[in-house]
Amino acid sequence: MIRIIALAVALGLVLILHLTGVIKANDLSHPFWHVQATMIGAGLGVALTVGLCWLGGRAPGLAKLLRRLCILGLLVALGVTLYAARYFINSADYEPVAGRIWYLGYHATVALFVMLIGTYLPRLINRD
Repeated sequence: MIRIIALAVALGLVLILHLTGVIKANDLSHPFWHVQATMIGAGLGVALTVGLCWLGGRAPGLAKLLRRLCILGLLVALGVTLYAARYFINSADYEPVAGRIWYLGYHATVALFVMLIGTYLPRLINRD
């Protein structure tokens, strides 16, 4: 039950960041496909969270390693997304490769954010 609550909190945080415009204001997503990309990224994050929770019951060591790698992955995805966004916005003729990287990087950023909140929040709550 705590995992479902943690996943709901993660999705709620993404929704709050989306509705308040924090994501668009920081150039993490393009205004045109902001809604679509947020929904796809959140859906991928839910799938990753469920998969990692399932793996945690069968191979806890591997799940722990993957959780830690996903922290690094989130930082890399965030950096690449912000760099590609700046490159795309500042280019004179809108570089299509940078736009594609920006689009896919935003998906990865949202998915990894949801997964990390959804998997680490139960661990923080269950500490005694």
